[in-house]
Amino acid sequence: MKLQIFATIGDERVPVNFRYLKADPYAVAMTPVTRMPVTWLFGRDLLRAGLDGPVGKGDVCVTSGLLTVIVLLRNGGQSSPLIFDRSEMENLVQLLDKLVPFGKERIDWSKASDLFPGIELADTVEGGA
Repeated sequence: MKLQIFATIGDERVPVNFRYLKADPYAVAMTPVTRMPVTWLFGRDLLRAGLDGPVGKGDVCVTSGLLTVIVLLRNGGQSSPLIFDRSEMENLVQLLDKLVPFGKERIDWSKASDLFPGIELADTVEGGA
């Protein structure tokens, strides 16, 4: 399944693709659509928990305020904050939960087309992970 919402990176507004992978029901792949897109694979529970407060200790950290959710991506000594509209991130988390309820990661892919008409299902992450 692939969904797209927008984030602010620096002073640019960019689309960010989120893919849910059949092979890993606990993870989500996130790819900011930039000049050199990189896909980040991390636990989808970070997005949900990040709506309530700061989470993450590694390369991906999530925190939120009243109107925004910030996903901080770190690689080596560099970091890049992606600032999302909170309501869009809440909608994304709700869609992920409808497809595969948190805590019940056994996926019934037969429901996907009914829940999300027109959504593309993916077996792998495009461009690698």
